[in-house]
Amino acid sequence: MFGFAKLKEHRELVTRMADALSVDLEEAEQRGTLTPEDVDVMVERCVGCLEAEACKCTLAATAPGSATQAPDYCRNKDQFVVLRRN
Repeated sequence: MFGFAKLKEHRELVTRMADALSVDLEEAEQRGTLTPEDVDVMVERCVGCLEAEACKCTLAATAPGSATQAPDYCRNKDQFVVLRRN
């Protein structure tokens, strides 16, 4: 199992990536496009990524709403594509 600090760090990365892509995770949950469990799975996928530092650098240089796609290394890239369509 993952420690609380690691889960918190990666939840923040998922949220920041969603913001960069103009994906509102809370709105998606309200619409029923995404469940809280789906978000947990996204966070767990992120925890397993070996590119967290690269992701932090990418997000630091990316304004909210300015990204057109997640980086190729992002384990949630496909999920973000689906969420952007909805």
